[in-house]
Amino acid sequence: MIPRKLILFHFLLMITMLVSGCDDTIPNDIDIPAENVSYSRHIQPVLNVKCATNLCHDSATRAGNYAMQSWTETNTSPYVIAGDPRNSVAVLVASGEIPPMMPPQNSSVLPFSDRELEGFKTWIKEGAKNN
Repeated sequence: MIPRKLILFHFLLMITMLVSGCDDTIPNDIDIPAENVSYSRHIQPVLNVKCATNLCHDSATRAGNYAMQSWTETNTSPYVIAGDPRNSVAVLVASGEIPPMMPPQNSSVLPFSDRELEGFKTWIKEGAKNN
């Protein structure tokens, strides 16, 4: 029989790990430049935190039939239209210009910051390259 203290310890350890892993901000060392935005260095880290988490736009769940865990999945029209951020659905919902607002307001994930949104728009304007 497993001692109750050991069960409690494992339960508390699991809760601590879950809570500490719920960070919805991009790492501070990622500086999204005003030009030459890289998908792998600047965009994917943001999408991993804002979109491809919490059983939303990951490859398995594909909420709205859209996943954002790879360049191939993300770079899908009409969600991303290379060269045209003003008509890319992913930008329009992330900025709240069209519903539904993403990430949803009732989720634990914070909305895109201005810096993140501008970086996403710049990446699309520059051709939504797999770089």
